[in-house]
Amino acid sequence: MAFLFSRRKKKERRNMHHEFIPVKISSVKKETNDCISVEFDIPKEVKSNLTFLAGQYLTLRTEIDGESVQRPYSLCSAPHEDSYKVAIKKAEHGQFSNHANSHFKSGDTIEVMGPEGNFTLDLSSKNSKKYVFFAAGSGITPVISLIKEILHIEPKSSITLFYGNKTYSSIIFYEELQELKNAHERFKIHYFFTEEPMKDQMYCGRLDVSKCNVLAQKLILKTEETDEFLLCGPEKMIFDLKDLFLEQGVKKEHIHFELFESAAGNILKNKEPKEHSPDEDMAEVTITLDGEDHVLQVPYDDQPIIEYVLDAGYPAPFSCLGGVCCSCRAKLLEGEVEMMANFALEDEEVEEGYRLTCQSLPRSDKIHLDYDQ
Repeated sequence: MAFLFSRRKKKERRNMHHEFIPVKISSVKKETNDCISVEFDIPKEVKSNLTFLAGQYLTLRTEIDGESVQRPYSLCSAPHEDSYKVAIKKAEHGQFSNHANSHFKSGDTIEVMGPEGNFTLDLSSKNSKKYVFFAAGSGITPVISLIKEILHIEPKSSITLFYGNKTYSSIIFYEELQELKNAHERFKIHYFFTEEPMKDQMYCGRLDVSKCNVLAQKLILKTEETDEFLLCGPEKMIFDLKDLFLEQGVKKEHIHFELFESAAGNILKNKEPKEHSPDEDMAEVTITLDGEDHVLQVPYDDQPIIEYVLDAGYPAPFSCLGGVCCSCRAKLLEGEVEMMANFALEDEEVEEGYRLTCQSLPRSDKIHLDYDQ
C-alpha cells in the first residue's frame, strides 16, 4: 500500500463503518476477454457513507453456491466523476472473480463495504508535480482512478504511465486511457508487452529493473525529476522497482505502492488449523467490535486471531486475509501480537498500536484489540 498517508485520511478511515450495504449493479461492461467493469447505482442517502479517495477499494460480498464470499476490488472511477465502478479480472481459481465475470448483470443486488485503502495522494490545485506510474495488468485499476483525479485537480502537474500487458487486446481501459492522453498533453503513456511483437524491442518484455535502466538511458524515465512514484502490479515488480528507486536516492515517502496479493501474506491464510490439547497455552484475547467486548481463547502458534474471531461468529471486517489491505485493522490496547506480514499499515500506524488481525499471532497471555478505532 502507499507510504503516504495524511492525518486527514487517517481520520476519515477510522470513522468508516464495518457494515455491508446492499446496492444494485447499474451496468456491467466487458473491458477485455477476462475482465469486466461493474458500476453501482448508489442511492443518494447512501453516498455520504461511501465517500472515497482516488486509489481506494471497496469490499464486495455475494453468495456463490450457497456460500457468502467477499473480496476487495479497487475503484477505477475518480471521486469527481460521481461514479462508483470497479474492475474484476478473472483469476485462476478465483471463486469470486470467475463468478462475477460469468454471472453479474445489470439489476443484480450485491453488498459493498468501505471504501478503504491508503494508496492515495494529497492532491491540491496548487501542486506542480511530476508523477510516474508503473502498472501491470489489472494494476491499472486504482492507477486510472488516481490519474483521472490528478488531471482534474492539478492542472500544473504532469503524469507518465508505464503500463505492462501481455498483448494489446489484454489492455484494460485502453480506450479510456487513450482518450485521456489525447485530451491532456501533460499525460504520456508507454505500453509494454510480453507476448506482442513490437518493432522497438524496448517495448517488449516485463517492466523490471533492466527495463527501467533502458528507459533511464533513453531519458524517458528521469528519476531525479520525478516527485512521486506509484506502483501497482505483481509483487516482484513492485519491490524490485521500489528498491531500485531507493538506491537511486528517492525518499521512501515518495514511493507509493499497492499490492493485490503477497506470497508472504498468504502463508497464514493457507495454513491448515491443527488440533489443540486442553492443557495447551492459550492467550485471553478481548476484542472490541461495534461497542461491545468479546473474550476468546486463542492458541499462541496457529491461525491468525481474526480466524478465531470469525469462527466465534463475530462480524469483524476483512477482505484479502493476506496482509495487503487494511480492512481487518484493529488497535492493540493491551498485550503483544506478532504480525507475520504487513503491506498495508504505515510505520506511524504500527507505532500507534494498529495491527492487521489477519496476520497477528498472540505473544502474551492477555491481549485487547479494538476494531472500532
